Amino acid sequence: GEPQDERQATYACTRVESDGEIDWQRSTRQIDRLVRALVAPYPGAFTFLGDTRIVVWRATPMALAADAPAGTVVEGRESGVLVACGDGGLVLEEVEPEGGDVLTGALVGEAIPVGARLG
Repeated sequence: GEPQDERQATYACTRVESDGEIDWQRSTRQIDRLVRALVAPYPGAFTFLGDTRIVVWRATPMALAADAPAGTVVEGRESGVLVACGDGGLVLEEVEPEGGDVLTGALVGEAIPVGARLG
């Protein structure tokens, strides 16, 4: 190997756990990228339903016609639940409530009901 030229080196800040928390005010695109960036083997992007931490393992961006506050579950679907974001919606298709099993599809709607506020 060849020693690194320290004059060319760059540094990155340390990633902390709170960097994975979903801010529902952000754009659908930004949240989708966060979720995809933190899938296993990483710890996952997460949100809260009350005091329960929920890791989001898979989600799909979707247009949203409803005018709902960011973080509101606006619709249950066979594939999961549709959550309002800053500029659209995100269907949460695979989630893992803290201390629970990974849930997919309609089971997501049983854990996260329509009308719930995430964040």
